[in-house]
Amino acid sequence: MKPAHLKKHQSTKHSGSVAKSEEFYRRKLLEFKSSQTVMMKATNVSIKALEASFAVSLLVAKSKKPHSIVEELILSAATALAEIMIDKKAAEALKKVPLSNNTVSRRINDICVNIIGQVVNKIKLAGQFALQLDEMTDVSGEAQLWSFVRYKDASDINEYILFCKT
Repeated sequence: MKPAHLKKHQSTKHSGSVAKSEEFYRRKLLEFKSSQTVMMKATNVSIKALEASFAVSLLVAKSKKPHSIVEELILSAATALAEIMIDKKAAEALKKVPLSNNTVSRRINDICVNIIGQVVNKIKLAGQFALQLDEMTDVSGEAQLWSFVRYKDASDINEYILFCKT
């Protein structure tokens, strides 16, 4: 902006700051920069909490345990361990990790959607693939439709279950 336009803008829009000293603006700049670092630290903590939430949700999904076990057992056990072994600050940090039943369920669903997206992208990159549909009836008489896909990736042949509907 041209200096003349800048002065006019300052006098019309920010008339209260016209007579301020240069030191005032230096202090404001320092305050702004320090508030940015505080926000960065808070963001880093929430990013780490999100990462931890996904990691725990993946472990729960792999172990095929109910989602409620995280809130009931894992979080309280991890908090107790951190408080005894490290300090109360670490235990408080663990309590900030979102691990409710609904959150774990959403995280597992997000992981599933991500994996399906990765498989679909690999299939598209492979160019050629084989698709197999299989209809089965389980013990209770329910019909199930399974979809398998097989494709070549680099030197390996991969096979995935795309979906299963009952």
